[in-house]
Amino acid sequence: MLLNFNALAQEEPNHDGLSTDCAEELAVPLSTKDWYDCPYPGDIMHCQGFVEIGSNLNPTNKLEVSHGNEEYPRQGISLNCTREDEIRTSEIYFRYQNREQWALGNDFLMKGEHNFFIWDELNGITRMFFTQDGDSKYIGVNDNLIPAANFDVNGTIRSSILGGASSTDIVQANSNGILGNISITSFAPNLNYWHSNGTDVYRTSTEGKVFIGMNPCPSCTTGTYRLYVEGGIKAREIKVTALPFPDFVFDKKYKLRSLPELEQYISENKHLPNIPSAAEVEKNEGIEIGYMQTKLLQTIEEQALYIIDLQKQMNLLKEEVASIKK
Repeated sequence: MLLNFNALAQEEPNHDGLSTDCAEELAVPLSTKDWYDCPYPGDIMHCQGFVEIGSNLNPTNKLEVSHGNEEYPRQGISLNCTREDEIRTSEIYFRYQNREQWALGNDFLMKGEHNFFIWDELNGITRMFFTQDGDSKYIGVNDNLIPAANFDVNGTIRSSILGGASSTDIVQANSNGILGNISITSFAPNLNYWHSNGTDVYRTSTEGKVFIGMNPCPSCTTGTYRLYVEGGIKAREIKVTALPFPDFVFDKKYKLRSLPELEQYISENKHLPNIPSAAEVEKNEGIEIGYMQTKLLQTIEEQALYIIDLQKQMNLLKEEVASIKK
């Protein structure tokens, strides 16, 4: 039952001790449009253009809902869609001069998706989209209705904190998962900030070395190399800058060993000239690819000269044999 305050202005206070005259409680002029429901004042009240649902006799908004200590802990405004067809959307609209600007709402589809959205009417796009399909819970931003990650942005992301990074900073997450700019010089020695397990990808900050598939070893950290890989490297192409290239072998001034000299060297050293011995390779824990390629090519070019010289000698012998036959 809704009663006009003019009819109740002279009534006695109700059993809760609150006057039935909202003008008296709010100290504002009484209006013929003011009312509230009985018998419990404050449940629904209209006073001076304000509507209050609850126990607050001093509303400050056109529509205000309040609840106190003696009421249910979960109180508020509920939009309840009871439709049974495919249209299961509940929305709150924000308008300016009767023109929609924004809307937020819930869309519960029949196939089980539980969606919540913020709609931008002026641009005709969904600014933020919260969706749940089974166990997958995603948030799409900037007209992204098919997010593929827990937080999926259709566009760029900027943070004023990260935006202030210098050229010597990197982005690092602390133990609480908060990103921030960290100067490279602030990292502790041998700090692994690429992976939690140093046997996968490990980078040292002081030496600037990268280890893949291995932990840093004492002999590795003291060397001049920057990349260490355990298990091999597979690539379509590898370019090695190794100089000088051994075309100097074909220079007329190049002194080529005679075959007897080559035989003597091999007999004494048990390896080819310019090629490291097995003991040297073992001592150095491998070979330098660039160095080895140039030395192998030098050996091949020297052998080509030996073959050319042998061919010349064979041609001379053929001529002599032919001359003897005549």
